[in-house]
Amino acid sequence: NEVDPELAKMGHSTMVTGIVAAALTSSVFLSFIGVIVGIVGLVKASKTKKAGYRKAKVHVGFGLSLYSVIAGIFISIYMAFYLALVIFAISYGA
Repeated sequence: NEVDPELAKMGHSTMVTGIVAAALTSSVFLSFIGVIVGIVGLVKASKTKKAGYRKAKVHVGFGLSLYSVIAGIFISIYMAFYLALVIFAISYGA
C-alpha cells in the first residue's frame, strides 16, 4: 500500500497549517490572521482529500483549521466591539 510522497507532503502541510492557524487564533490580537490561515488550511485539506489521501494528518489539519475559522471569527467580532466601546468611552470622556 504505497503512498505517493507528494500526497504525504500535502497531508503534512495541511496538519502544520491547521496547527499554525490554531496557534494564531489563540492570540486575541492575531485571531484575524488565524482566520485567514485557517481558510488556507481548509482549502488544502479539501484538495488533499480529493486527491485520495485520507490519513489522520489531514483530518487533524481540517479540524484545527475549522476550529480556527469559527473561533477566530468570534474573537475578531468580540475585539471589534471591545475596541469600539473603548474608543466611544475615550471620545465621550466616560
